[in-house]
Amino acid sequence: MSRFPQSSHRTIGDACHTRGYRGFIDFGGAIGTGGADGVLSLTTSHGYQVVPYFYFGGGLSLDYHFIYGTFLPIFANARVNFINNYITPFFDVKVGYSPIGSGLYFSPTIGVDYSMNRNIGLTFSLGYQMQGADIDRETWYYYGGWYGGYGGYSSSTVKENLGGVVMKFGVHF
Repeated sequence: MSRFPQSSHRTIGDACHTRGYRGFIDFGGAIGTGGADGVLSLTTSHGYQVVPYFYFGGGLSLDYHFIYGTFLPIFANARVNFINNYITPFFDVKVGYSPIGSGLYFSPTIGVDYSMNRNIGLTFSLGYQMQGADIDRETWYYYGGWYGGYGGYSSSTVKENLGGVVMKFGVHF
């Protein structure tokens, strides 16, 4: 009986970029830019791997903005794998709308997908995340001098784009 060492070389067949259902769960955060706040984000997307290079689906994100509160964007998701291997660079874009916060959601990212086997893998991505939002602004004012004056309060809702550099870690199945 002879023993031969097992090969540690992985093949394209080990990647889980085969046709059919695929799901993603990502967790990460964004550092706000241009006056926006930081964000913690939990995102899930489910759809169909059309060919090894293209995925289309839809999903939901739970985004907690440190200053502005919670947003719940619903989005369409497209992903392009640049190669079909167990380590695959990709481009991903999510476009949608948040009924809570009333604004457009847009998140393009680039990343790396590591397929552990045909059923599960890990992802790392870096990109940009933008959330349109209706923000309430309150202003107190006072006009006057030493012996009197007047003051008041005003409130208005303004449309803001809360954007930031996002980094996420995830799992796909």
